Amino acid sequence: MNYTTWWRQYINVWVIGGYAIMACSLVLNIFCMSRGVQVKEVSVIESLSYLFVPTLAFFLFKEQLTKRKLCAITIIICGIIIFFI
Repeated sequence: MNYTTWWRQYINVWVIGGYAIMACSLVLNIFCMSRGVQVKEVSVIESLSYLFVPTLAFFLFKEQLTKRKLCAITIIICGIIIFFI
C-alpha cells in the first residue's frame, strides 16, 4: 500500500491491533512471572509464537509454507528441545 505520509502507515487498524496484541502479551508475561512461572519457561512459550504465526497464516490466510519457512520452524523446534535438555 502506498501512503501519502510516513505516519499514515502506522496509524491503521492492523498496526494498532498488532501493537495491542503485543502489549497484551507483555502484560500476560509479567503476570505469569509474578505468579511463579520461570523465565526459562516463558521464553520457550514466546519462541513457540514463531511456530504458531506461520501455521495460523497458512490456515487462516492461505499463505504458503515455503521450504525456507519449514526449515526455520525445524531449527526453532530443535532450539527449544536443546534449551530444555
